[in-house]
Amino acid sequence: MKKLILLATLSLSTAFAQATVPAGSNPYLGANITRTYSLDDLMNRPGLITLGKGDMLILDLPSDVTAIVTPQAAMMDIPEPLGNVVVLTGKVSTGKAQLFVQLENGKFAPFLVTFTPGGNGMKRIRILDEPRIDYAQPIPAPTPQVTTMPAYTAPVGAAPIFTPSTASAKPAVTTPDRQQIQGVLAPVTALPASVPTLTRAQPTWLQLTPYLSSEQRAEVLTLKVSNGGARPLVFSGRDVVVTVDGRQVLVTMAQEVRVQPGETQMVDMVLTDRVEPGAKVNLDWLAFDAGANAYYRVAARSF
Repeated sequence: MKKLILLATLSLSTAFAQATVPAGSNPYLGANITRTYSLDDLMNRPGLITLGKGDMLILDLPSDVTAIVTPQAAMMDIPEPLGNVVVLTGKVSTGKAQLFVQLENGKFAPFLVTFTPGGNGMKRIRILDEPRIDYAQPIPAPTPQVTTMPAYTAPVGAAPIFTPSTASAKPAVTTPDRQQIQGVLAPVTALPASVPTLTRAQPTWLQLTPYLSSEQRAEVLTLKVSNGGARPLVFSGRDVVVTVDGRQVLVTMAQEVRVQPGETQMVDMVLTDRVEPGAKVNLDWLAFDAGANAYYRVAARSF
């Protein structure tokens, strides 16, 4: 009888021990080392990380790294980035450091590093470039889509405004039609399903400066476009919308403009309506980045 009770007790103990083991666990894997950040959060608030002496930190970023800046380089070992991955090793056991990581897509990720005596082993910081939704804010009603504008016709007897050379014209870049572009220029929350999803806000390295000068036949709008990014950008007259005092104005351009990285170009646009002094002129334009398969929304307001 005692043997039966003992065997029953051992069986129950074994079954309980098996039930407490997590399903799918692997005895050859350590604890989870990954922590996730939002890139939008990091651009406004630095990430707080702890790095022990001799410990390793892996930064897994959403775009290739173009620069790493820190005033406390002697406190960390930072080898050359491996594409979008940065590896840090702590060299001190106390103190603090600032770390700034610039990305190829124009965004950045700052961190505040606190050093400890060590023993934390390895950490992986994963940064996601995904838009955040503020559920506390009301969602605006969809904006009606703007219809296709008619083609511009020059006045009879007027000399052509632009006479581009066919030999010097650059090959056209395939872009969506104007109806799609008008949808992209609407608020992001009101985009229809047919609009390309890779549409991003204006980065800090892309600048648009307008100059307005009066001509006899029409108003010529001259724009200075500065591309401080890592890839060329293409600007097309089909991708621009100009409004004067809330009224949309037709625009003509000689040809598509390609602005190389680190380059600044002057671009002329012809407005079919004369702009009176003091008028409120707004411009919305899409810059196409073929390397990132994305559009950047750039704007100039009330100039």
